[in-house]
Amino acid sequence: MPSFGKKNYTNPVASKHDNNVLKDWYVFFRFKHEDKIYKIKRREGINRIKAFEEREVALLKLKKEIEFDLAHGWNPILDRKRGKDYRPLKARKEPPQVVNKPKKRRRLTKRELYEYYDRGRRK
Repeated sequence: MPSFGKKNYTNPVASKHDNNVLKDWYVFFRFKHEDKIYKIKRREGINRIKAFEEREVALLKLKKEIEFDLAHGWNPILDRKRGKDYRPLKARKEPPQVVNKPKKRRRLTKRELYEYYDRGRRK
């Protein structure tokens, strides 16, 4: 069994089952909570991806996210869905602000155009 050291979790491992897309892929790690060790598998929708390359990229991305969250205090027993923000320095995307667009000007009629240009000649 891997050593916990000073951490209360083991390093996450990506399980790909010999690159078989038909089997279940997941990220596995152990977590110690209140002197009890829990074995945790996280899938988070990876098995819905059918293309091998895309699934592999998604699995490695999930593994890195889990490593980061564990290192920054995530407790998978108390926060099952990783609902809190464990990336305090990450720039959050602000919702786009609604800009008041100027009203679209209506097209001038021929008569109004003639009057407009005729006024310019008179001056």
